[in-house]
Amino acid sequence: MRVKVLTPPDETLLSSMLYEGYLRIVSECGEEATEECVSKAVQQLLEEKEVYFGFAGNDLKYTLNKISKEFNVDQSEFSGLKFLLKLKVQDLAVAVRLVKLSSGKDAVLVGTSGFDGTAGYTFQIMKVDRYKGISSPESKVFWKDVTTYADLSGVFLFFTGLASSYVTRVREVEEGESYYFLFFDTETLLNRVIGGNLRNWIAVKDELLKRIKERIERYGGINDEAITLTVLFNTYLLEELERSQVRYVGFRLVRVNREGQTYKVYVDMPLRVYHGRRIYESIGEDREAVERINRIVDTLVEPAARFVRGRDDVGDGYHAFKALRYLFMYITTENPLYVGMMHRELHEAYRARKSRGKPGAERYLACFLKPTIGY
Repeated sequence: MRVKVLTPPDETLLSSMLYEGYLRIVSECGEEATEECVSKAVQQLLEEKEVYFGFAGNDLKYTLNKISKEFNVDQSEFSGLKFLLKLKVQDLAVAVRLVKLSSGKDAVLVGTSGFDGTAGYTFQIMKVDRYKGISSPESKVFWKDVTTYADLSGVFLFFTGLASSYVTRVREVEEGESYYFLFFDTETLLNRVIGGNLRNWIAVKDELLKRIKERIERYGGINDEAITLTVLFNTYLLEELERSQVRYVGFRLVRVNREGQTYKVYVDMPLRVYHGRRIYESIGEDREAVERINRIVDTLVEPAARFVRGRDDVGDGYHAFKALRYLFMYITTENPLYVGMMHRELHEAYRARKSRGKPGAERYLACFLKPTIGY
């Protein structure tokens, strides 16, 4: 079967998911794939990833019941996306098209060339871009409330992409259920990944995804500084950039919240790595320096999260939060003054914990940067 996305990539969640599914399958099976290879690749993906996705609205009332009856899918197989293994598709050359239905209404169709919307499937997560206020110029849809219909191929490619890009799920008391996804940005996708060593780039993103997952779950959500530092000092990523002589690579971390009967994009965070930065030159071949920064972030994330959540009873969390921010400012501006400010906060965090007789105060003293990283 053909595996292809026939519409140019853009920054919408719909496009990002489709291309992510395309990359995952092609990296294992190529653009002319057998049904057996595609099924095996998706099965392996679902076994390796701990995916949990909660469907909403009419998905629960109609769409899942329809798929369940047509393909003998048990309801328990939807949240982990294992229902994909029951779907039978012969063609994965998928396009996104804006059409006018016979009813006179505009619709977005996601599927193969012969798909006209008839007997299509609708999912709330495929409609999320209308709440984000972003649509592709190619589709000429701006702030327009249209329904999205997908054929079986569109459903398969989209949810394979969802599984591939899935980072984690976080339940937050005030903000409900959040889902996090990691994508290549459009520039990297077009100039580096497609046509490049696809398996290598997928492996890099998967490794990065695991580290981001750890940070989000420890923090209980997104901390911009911690996530950015995780990307900037990911050893696996830096080694690949050095090996392939690539100067720039970009990702997008997207947070989608489930709100009642639908979903909304709350965060679309760019993550960019410029390999020519002076901070990398100062580190050179010193991989221990990279690991040292990662250990500092690991140490500071948890107490910083306590402060943000209002649970900083000891008082060290406030200083850990500020220390993390100063480390971020030092790395991004390369101004060594921020190192001294970070050290001051680390010392205050140590004092706050030590004065209360709490264990673990010494870990803050181990976070002082050595002169080899900067100044």
